[in-house]
Amino acid sequence: MPEWSPRQKLASVFLVLMLLVSFFTWRALARGVLIEEASSFLMPARWFGLLFLLLLAGALVWQEKVLAFLAAIFVVVPSLFQAWSVAHLLITLLSIGLVWLGLRRVQHELGERIHLSVRRSLAAGLGLVVLGVSLTLSSQYFVHAKSLSWERLVPSFDLAEGVGPLVLHSLRPFSPELASLQDRTVTVDDFLRDVQMKDTARGQLIPPGMQETFWRAELNRTKQELGRLLGREILGTENMQTLLSEVLRKKTVAFFSSEHQSLPVPVLPLFLSVLMFLTLYPLMAFLAPFVGSIVGLVFRFLRRIGWIRVMLVSTEREVIER
Repeated sequence: MPEWSPRQKLASVFLVLMLLVSFFTWRALARGVLIEEASSFLMPARWFGLLFLLLLAGALVWQEKVLAFLAAIFVVVPSLFQAWSVAHLLITLLSIGLVWLGLRRVQHELGERIHLSVRRSLAAGLGLVVLGVSLTLSSQYFVHAKSLSWERLVPSFDLAEGVGPLVLHSLRPFSPELASLQDRTVTVDDFLRDVQMKDTARGQLIPPGMQETFWRAELNRTKQELGRLLGREILGTENMQTLLSEVLRKKTVAFFSSEHQSLPVPVLPLFLSVLMFLTLYPLMAFLAPFVGSIVGLVFRFLRRIGWIRVMLVSTEREVIER
């Protein structure tokens, strides 16, 4: 039996380590989706960083096709143990193919280059690897999201920062009073009092001695109506823009809760999964070169201690006679 070279031993170590890290990575993602905490995705992000570090480092030494194929399986298949569905299985199989093609492109680039360049070789297959992992990640999120309540899913939209200002900007030509809500310091009491004063200026004549009593009664009545919409007491010191976003969120929950039984597919989880993919893929593609730079440092260290050897070889190529 031929003795393994240092490169083959290192390739096997990377393969085993990546399998272990992959299992904990996908489990951390499942916990991050199901646990209702704002910081629950920090741990999966760390695990994914370590997974990519091992995957890209291994891509440099997995010269054999079987090792690259096993690596492609190990990096995404553990996701099936955390979330199972036929659709997720099909997407995982597609991801295996994409990751395998990406790893083979890295090896092809390493073999074709005259001067060894870790960064450029990794860049050749990075896009396919990131695409495959992003698809599996979004698919697993969809499987988990289908089991969550609408109240858990709707806050995934950052309404306070996104929908609220958009609604205000759209309605501004029809209601100039809403322009004041662009200022995030405006409270409920400030906004309602400003509206009442403008209504009075438009012709709603109130005896001077009754203005304060009238304004206070209208203020309390309006806050009671807002409280009825939100299901809680409105004090008047709340930020008006944030309160508007909360009303929109409640109405969205109410709509989907009444309509989701008649929908052919779970629309909101599907939309959030697509949104996650469209967010994660460019983000991971942007961050992957930084991980590749770290891999370059690891490669230099392994080369220095003799675990990886770089040799000069002469090759023959077929070219058209000039």
